Amino acid sequence: LKVEVDELQKQALGDKSTIIELQREVIESKKEVMEGSKEQIKQVQSSLQTEIKSYRDAVCSQKGDMDQITVQDVKEALTIVTEDSARSKNIMIFGLEEKGNLKTSVNGLLK
Repeated sequence: LKVEVDELQKQALGDKSTIIELQREVIESKKEVMEGSKEQIKQVQSSLQTEIKSYRDAVCSQKGDMDQITVQDVKEALTIVTEDSARSKNIMIFGLEEKGNLKTSVNGLLK
């Protein structure tokens, strides 16, 4: 019986060493995959930086020196947009008599 127990313990130790070796192989494989992924990420980052620089250079070369957008420019653009937007809306007012100045009557009603 003692011989069988000793034999089983030896097998268990052998199995444990096999498990440890397989775990090392898995860890090495994962490291290789991670290194490959890191290299791909570096290549993508490099490509993106190159493309962004190319795009920026293309835009700058077409426009020359880019002017700063001022607050006044934004206000003017918003004014134009809101005026166009306001012109495209129509309203109907029912029950308003058309006597006198229609514009004054409508303005009075909307205030």
